[in-house]
Amino acid sequence: MREPYAPPSREEIARRVAGNMTLGAANADDNLDGVVTRREPPGDPLANFAVHLKARMRALGWDQVQLQERAEVSAHVAAKAVNGTGCDLALAGKIAALVGSGLTAMIGPYRCQTCEGKPPAGFRCMECDKEGPRG
Repeated sequence: MREPYAPPSREEIARRVAGNMTLGAANADDNLDGVVTRREPPGDPLANFAVHLKARMRALGWDQVQLQERAEVSAHVAAKAVNGTGCDLALAGKIAALVGSGLTAMIGPYRCQTCEGKPPAGFRCMECDKEGPRG
């Protein structure tokens, strides 16, 4: 007869997680009880989603109205997703699929393939929409 499953203790879980953490990594839960519970994604996931969404829309030649029609949402909901001011998880997944990307990739940091986030002085990147320094 098999023994019943004994879940790992909190200390065992912390030891396993800490073993996977990179040196110097921290999150909002650190120092509350000395146990690292999870890694936090770099940056704000909603802001990252909005940056990825705008880039994908530019690549597809879509405007906000086309996104609204394809996602079957109101103009207000589409605007919140594009501007990074609010989007529920189900809608974010649906939009990610519509623009041909995965939700996990879209909430991660955006890396511009054209300028790597550093356009030349006086220019604006057409991919990531960042503007170079003025001067």
